[in-house]
Amino acid sequence: MDFMPKIVHQDDNLLLCRKPHGIASSRGQEASFLDTIKKVGSDFPSSCWIGFSISEIPDQVRNDTWQHQISTFGEEGEYGLLNRLDNVTSGLLYFARSPEAKETYTTLQEQGKITKTYYAQVYGTPRAQFGQITTPIYHHRDDVSRMTTDPERWRWKPQEVVTYWEVVEGRHPEELEGSHYNRWDVSTSLRYAQHDALLKIQITSGCRHQIRCHLASIGYPIVGDRLYMSKKMKKEKIGKIGKIELVSAGLEIVE
Repeated sequence: MDFMPKIVHQDDNLLLCRKPHGIASSRGQEASFLDTIKKVGSDFPSSCWIGFSISEIPDQVRNDTWQHQISTFGEEGEYGLLNRLDNVTSGLLYFARSPEAKETYTTLQEQGKITKTYYAQVYGTPRAQFGQITTPIYHHRDDVSRMTTDPERWRWKPQEVVTYWEVVEGRHPEELEGSHYNRWDVSTSLRYAQHDALLKIQITSGCRHQIRCHLASIGYPIVGDRLYMSKKMKKEKIGKIGKIELVSAGLEIVE
């Protein structure tokens, strides 16, 4: 099957494209989205492409775009990558189109003026319509694969981050089409159920597993997230757990 990255927005400053579930954003010990860009930009055979159907983007747009990212930033500059998503998270990755755009983005993010939006389906429905989670997040003392908000199980220094959430009441993800937070044509593919809730999540700065860890800490783990749900929930949801229902849906600059 032939695959390649799916570009959903491009202008003089930013390039936004979809990352599928199950692939790393940046390089590590496994195949990553950046490896895909290198293969596409170098015009490798289609059998090497990973991501989305190659029929979705014209050849000329595809090759020119990624060749520009490669020549402008190179491998060390990660082709202009501005954000990272967990392997299990799908949705939008952002790329700067120029060094100047990357510097501006970094400055705005440090000033807290970049807000990133996600959608998550969680087990259970919060009683409140919206809220924020300010509990510090730590690396887990005994399990390197996860983070924790438990001060008795931490290692290293705490990471002070804030997660804002809002319940999207009784709305199937398909009903979000055309809204501000879906304007980048992100297909959430979230499965809606009456006993679960669909949340809109916003963060200005982030750390590893921030949204997953924070939501679990208030009793609403993300659907499919076995790493952060309780042992009891794992038993109750056995056989019903598929991919993690968390999607990167967009960003905005807050003046």
